[in-house]
Order: sequence, then C-alpha cells, then structure tokens
Amino acid sequence: MPTILVANRSEPERNMVVDFLNGLDYRTFGFQNGNEILAYCRETATPDLIILDANLQNFDVCREIHGTPWGKQLPVIIITGIEQDFEIEDAFVAGVDEFLSKPLNWVVIRQRIRVLLERTQAQQAQQEVEQLFRSVFDTAVDAIIIINSEGIIQSLNHATTQMFGYSKEELVGRTVNRLMPEPWSSEHDHYLQNYLQTGRAQIIGIGREVTARHRNGQLFPARLAVSQLPIGSGKKILFTGILHDVSQRVRIENQLRQQNDRMEEERQIIQDILRRMHRAAPYEGAGLRLLEKPVEETSGDLLLSSSRPNGSKHIFLGDFTGHGLSAALVGPLVTDIFYTMTKKGFAPDQILSEINRQLHNKLPASLFLAGCFLELDPVHQRLLVWNGAFPEVKIMRQGAIFARIPSHTLPLGILTPTQFDPNGITLDLKKDDHVIVFTDGIIETRSPTEEMFGDARLEKLLEEILTEDRTLEEIISRLTTFRGDMPQEDDITLAVLSLTSAPPQ
Repeated sequence: MPTILVANRSEPERNMVVDFLNGLDYRTFGFQNGNEILAYCRETATPDLIILDANLQNFDVCREIHGTPWGKQLPVIIITGIEQDFEIEDAFVAGVDEFLSKPLNWVVIRQRIRVLLERTQAQQAQQEVEQLFRSVFDTAVDAIIIINSEGIIQSLNHATTQMFGYSKEELVGRTVNRLMPEPWSSEHDHYLQNYLQTGRAQIIGIGREVTARHRNGQLFPARLAVSQLPIGSGKKILFTGILHDVSQRVRIENQLRQQNDRMEEERQIIQDILRRMHRAAPYEGAGLRLLEKPVEETSGDLLLSSSRPNGSKHIFLGDFTGHGLSAALVGPLVTDIFYTMTKKGFAPDQILSEINRQLHNKLPASLFLAGCFLELDPVHQRLLVWNGAFPEVKIMRQGAIFARIPSHTLPLGILTPTQFDPNGITLDLKKDDHVIVFTDGIIETRSPTEEMFGDARLEKLLEEILTEDRTLEEIISRLTTFRGDMPQEDDITLAVLSLTSAPPQ
C-alpha cells in the first residue's frame, strides 16, 4: 500500500485530504508543515508521495528533500488557492511535480496521484534494470566496449581496463583504433562507414578472432563479437563490442600442435624401424599368395612363413587386439620366437607354447593375439591347423570349399602355460588344394546399412577367384564397393597356401 504524507496549516483542509486518500486505500498521514514531514522522512521512512500547501517554507523543504539520496525522485504536489505566476515558477524551480488549485477537485487529485505513483514505479523499475545491467556490465569477465558511429568510445567495463592496461579516463572519448594494431587500426573507420552506408557487415554481427593491442604494445589474440545497439528510432547509432582474450587457448593449442608433431615424428621413426625389422625377417613366400591392407601404415596383423630342417612349412597368421603401433610393437617378439624355433626344428606345439608363455608374462591383459598356425608336410601332403579365436580356416578342392576348421581355443597370451592347449587338428590334402587363412577384418567389413560382408560372400568370391586364377586384389575392390562411404575399421590380411604338386610315390 503506497504511503502519502500531507502537510497543511489548515487542519480541516488537511483532515479532509487525509480522509479522502485513506478512502482510496492509500496509507496517509497529516502534518502541520513541511518540516515535520522532513523529520518523519529522516527518522521513520520514505513515503511514496508528498502533498504540501504552497508557501516559501515548503518550497525550501521540497528543495531539501530532492537534495537527499532518498528523495531525488520522490513526487511532490503543491496545493494553492492563488495562482500567481511567480509562485508557480518558484514551485517548479523547487522540484514540484504537480500544481493543484483550490477549490480541490477530488477527481483530478485522484488521477494526478495515480499517474505520479505509476510514473515513480516505472522509474524505479527502470533504475533496477539499469542497476542490473550496470552490475552485469561491470562484473563481466570479458571486455565490453560501447562506441558511436565515429568509433569513439562511449563506455567500457572494468574488464576492458584489465585486458588492455588503460584507465577508463584514457579510453572514454578516444577512438577505439588504439586497441588494435595496423592495418586494422587504419581500416576500422572504413569498416564502420561501409556498414552504415551499405548495410553490409564485415565483422558486425559476425564473431571472429582478431589481434588486439595492449597499452604496452604487446599483441594478443581475442574473440570479438560486435553488434549494433537497438536504441530507438533516433539518428544516434551505437555499437557494442565484446572481446574474450583467447591467449591461453591459443597457447594450449600451439603446445598440443607441437606435441602432436613430436609424437608424429616419433611415430614415423618407430614405423620405419618396424618396416625394416619386417623386411629383415626370413619370410618364405614360396607357394603363398598374400593380400594385405592395413588400416594404418603399421598393421596389427602378423604373417610369418618359414621351413623346418625336415622340410615342413610353418605359416602363422596373427591378429593383435586393436591395430597400429600398440599391436605392431609386439610383433618382433612373436617373429623372433617363430623363426628361431622353426629353424631349429621345433614342432608347432612347442613354438605356440613358447609364444603364449612370453605374451602371457609380458603383455597387459587387454592385449592378446588371436592366431592360426599351419604346418604343411609337403612329402605326405598332411596339414596341421591350430586355430585360436580366428575365423574358419577354409580348404578348397576342385573349385569349392569342402572343409572348414573353426577356432578350438582362446587367443595367445590369455591362458597360463598350464592351461594353454597347443594341439591342433590334422587332415590330408590333395594336389591343387588351396588352404585359405584370413583375419576377421574381411568378414566383419560393414556396409552403410551395418550389414557384415560375412563368410558366405567371401567363400563365393574365393571360389571364383581361385578357380579362374584371378588376382586376390579383387577382394579389396569388392570390400570397398560393399562398404561404400563407411571407413575400413580393421586390418585385412588373407593368405592362400596352394599345393601344386602330388606327393612322391
């Protein structure tokens, strides 16, 4: 409920006004003179409106009220019975908001009071919004600068002085050009005029990174957003610029870029070492057709081939978990065991047991080796197959797949030496048979609809290629077409061991 204070030397007239306003649901108090109202305001509370009768003493009271922090916008009405120009002039000079003549018109009094109270409430609401804006403006961590159409700084916040090293007095009233280096400093006015004349924005309404200049001349990167302020239909045009110092982000990005460059350089060195080691391995490719397509330059697939002193041929195809360097780095360990023990005449079960033991002892649990070990006795044309978590080994005879040997144990490196089973499966072959072993990167290739290439498609394709003696590269072509715009997700390796001669009689 609004509070109204009434001062009038005439008690009947004062009481009449107080009673009328109380009847309008205003909280109204009467006083004999303006000094009593002034004392009430100082000692008790500030009212919402004051009504005074016209005299020089009350004019002085009005001046004094409006000179206080709490009374700057307090509305005051003067009631007088004589309309003299000098008295009216003195009243408005003293800060009076309304001037009412006697005899009193109660309808006019009611409407004038309502309008004054609504105006005061609107002013207070506007002040609260302005205070809130000023609070946000001054406490923002980003620099906020307001300029006019000539590029003259009108206002700025505290963050601006901290970011650029200038005091507020050094910037307000000066051109904003001093906050930017050449050539942007000289071209800034052209940007503004071009926008005002054509409406085409080069930076206004478009955030971008710029180079800012500190008071000490040091340059730093900042993110700038410029907008035109909506300030009505007048000719005055203002722009606001918000700058965020991105020096730390740019510094971190540069550090990460340098670190990535060093890592890539080290990666290239490691890849080169691995390539040299691979080329140096005593790989025997006789009777083997090979297809390889790694995801990265260094593959996680491992293909080894060598012969025992007794003439038996050993072939090992492995697929480490993952691909790239983490998998390829373990390859030399397996390679060394395979070739050393094969050349010394060790049997497949002994070689597999040693590989499993070494991997189990030296690798983390998350890294293991799925694999397939083949031993071909060319004299008796007998094949031993050990399959540890690998796709089916396929045997093709007379143009069709006639045998499939699935996985029968876990990958290498998971089981302890006592748990590990190194024994394989043995079967007899005939002249012109083909033994096909491959990693799951082929059959798990996905189409855009998430369909896998699968065993059936691969078997049909192998029967066509091997029967017609076409190149294995056709498999890669078919896989590329099948997956469309989907990326290759895993390394691809396929080996075909062909028996081209009959056993001796």
